[in-house]
Amino acid sequence: MPLFLLPDILRKMRETHPNLHPRLLTVPFQHLYRLLEDEDVDVILGFADPRRSHGTYRELAKVPIVCVCSPDSPLAQRSSVNVSDFQDQHLILIAPEKSPEQVSSFQAMLTAGHPMSDFYFCESFEAAGILVEAGFGVSVLPQLYIPPNSSMIQIPLENTKPMSLGLYYKTLQQNEPLKHFIRLMKENLENLQQWQDMKFNDKKGNKK
Repeated sequence: MPLFLLPDILRKMRETHPNLHPRLLTVPFQHLYRLLEDEDVDVILGFADPRRSHGTYRELAKVPIVCVCSPDSPLAQRSSVNVSDFQDQHLILIAPEKSPEQVSSFQAMLTAGHPMSDFYFCESFEAAGILVEAGFGVSVLPQLYIPPNSSMIQIPLENTKPMSLGLYYKTLQQNEPLKHFIRLMKENLENLQQWQDMKFNDKKGNKK
């Protein structure tokens, strides 16, 4: 999950639960579920994985995958893009073990026919965003990973479905902080998506 979502949520939780001691872990996707099984974490924030069955999954939002580029990119004025539109672009790719399956699969399609010199490899979505904003190339990111203050242009990807974003947990019983956290996360995501949609629709409306 992008960590910029959490400060406001944790601030509100600290007011209600003054003895709360948050511990934030960022680990590769394949290791997340073992932490939950071993009860090393209370909750995992991530994208739904139908191949796994660990505890209870609660969907919070549907998150589209979008093409992101800098404002001076040749793709910046496009209303949508497909795989063929990436042929002449330098690609900023996220390591497969650090990204959800749907993003990894789309990246694999994009790399076909490209020389290695066209690729920039990143260990996180945040790192990819930095290279995109610096103009090194284009990338595909879950829309949620675009910070509110980012200069990146987001463009819809044709023939892709949004991903289910949510929480995995074992139980809510006798865990009031976790219940509160889930409520705040849902509210926060709804507000962020409304802001992103308004920004994106305004961009489309200003196109010629």
